[in-house]
Amino acid sequence: MTRYFKDPNTNLTSNNTRKQGRKLLAVEKVYQDSKEILLLVDHLAQLKKKTCLLTRRDCSDDDDELASSNVAEIARVTSQLNQLKRDHLLKSVANENTKDYSPEFQLTVFKELLNTLFDRQSNIIFTEKEVKKVFDNFKNSTDDDLYEQALRFVLLNYLVSSNDIKFSTSLEKPKDITANFECLVLDIVLPSIRKNLNRYNSTSSTSSATRLATEIRALISIYLFTWYDSKCENDIESDISVLFELLKNTNNDVILQTSLAAITLLTFFSENWFDAIESSALNLFETFQTQSLKHKLVTGQALAFLYSIYDYSEQHAELVTSKENSVPYMFNIPTIDNGQLDYELSQTEVSLRLSTETDYTDDHLLEKIKSSINASLVRADTREPCPSDYDCYEHHVLDNIKSLDLSLRNDGISYSWLQALVYPTLIWLFESRLNTELQHSTLVSNAYYSLSAYSVFWSRTNQRQKLFRYTHLHDPKFVKSAHIDQAQRQQHDSSSGDEYGHKSNQPRHRRKSPKAIRKSNKHAKNLLVVA
Repeated sequence: MTRYFKDPNTNLTSNNTRKQGRKLLAVEKVYQDSKEILLLVDHLAQLKKKTCLLTRRDCSDDDDELASSNVAEIARVTSQLNQLKRDHLLKSVANENTKDYSPEFQLTVFKELLNTLFDRQSNIIFTEKEVKKVFDNFKNSTDDDLYEQALRFVLLNYLVSSNDIKFSTSLEKPKDITANFECLVLDIVLPSIRKNLNRYNSTSSTSSATRLATEIRALISIYLFTWYDSKCENDIESDISVLFELLKNTNNDVILQTSLAAITLLTFFSENWFDAIESSALNLFETFQTQSLKHKLVTGQALAFLYSIYDYSEQHAELVTSKENSVPYMFNIPTIDNGQLDYELSQTEVSLRLSTETDYTDDHLLEKIKSSINASLVRADTREPCPSDYDCYEHHVLDNIKSLDLSLRNDGISYSWLQALVYPTLIWLFESRLNTELQHSTLVSNAYYSLSAYSVFWSRTNQRQKLFRYTHLHDPKFVKSAHIDQAQRQQHDSSSGDEYGHKSNQPRHRRKSPKAIRKSNKHAKNLLVVA
């Protein structure tokens, strides 16, 4: 049976080798037709050899001067070589004659280009025009792997250019990056992905499951790393609708997992947060009822997350126990019958135990899903009383879900179901470099931490209290970055509005997007100081 809750600490190979077994060329073959590069490589090797010999023996003053001269020459030649390699690599993917090269050659080139981005090689900068040309050349490619690598190239250029990098050595200063790929990502790539996803739902689409999964992963990445921009939020409801259509019409494991991850993330980012939860939870539950056993284990994670972040404060105030449902829960998401929910989970548990295709990890996963939902809804027959104060209830639920120990990674962060669903997309985007990016990239680490259980519950509380959604960004666990500054400036610069409570004429649970957030009232400002 397919396992969706895998240990991510395993060694990863490249996407091409992992997915389709396509063999890449040796890197040397990419540069073999450039005499200038080959001469510089040879010259650089000789310089390094001479410098090494000088440093091994007792050196005179003349030798020291010669060694210093060699070091300076090595730096100059290395910089020149890197620039030549950059231009040579782009020649096969960013020019008009890209069809003259074999797919294997171009995949090897993309691997080198991505390594250049990951390594933040000095003096290697790609312009927006060059990156756009790469995307234009491969957006209609019939080779799914080439299209995938082109998308990753665009997204990683955005991440590198948008982030204040922490370099591994204090001797290397961050380079000035003038290119801003945000417009390219939001105005060109994102509409293209949306157009393709809509086409997949039509009967005329002949695209492969691999390409569809790539589109969805790219959509997740764009939302995840541009969460502060209203251009994404404008069409979020329609994106969720398209993804549900894809979810209902597929039996492919990868498309199912990526669609669920996207739906859950977009629901979390929705403008009308709790209303979106009610709608998405209903659609997910209806899908859950008709799914195969292995697919229910993935959909159950998304359901568990939505139940964990829903606002039960009005129900808590009245302490309403369901009168019609056969299972006495304290709370419920209004669009889903608790009795039917409990029945479906129980039937899934029985089917899982009788199945010959499952193992103990699947039983354990379902038990965590049930425990998470039970912790959120609070069974009336539980021995643990429901706290009289709703804020205490939220912390109580958080502690219960923390105790489930989702154990995605061993870095001390309490993980949420959303992180479990989105994690495979991060692996797709960064491959084996994910750990390095989390350590050195403030944008990546902040986006990743924003999905943790602690951060998610901060967002939930702020949402319920009509506060700026990301006040928890003041938490020291968030690394200082330009994106955090931008979100906070939008909070303080926006115009103030009237207070409103639950009986307001405005839509229930309506929150302002970061582009139009109002100034907090006095109580909100006090909370910000405390946070």
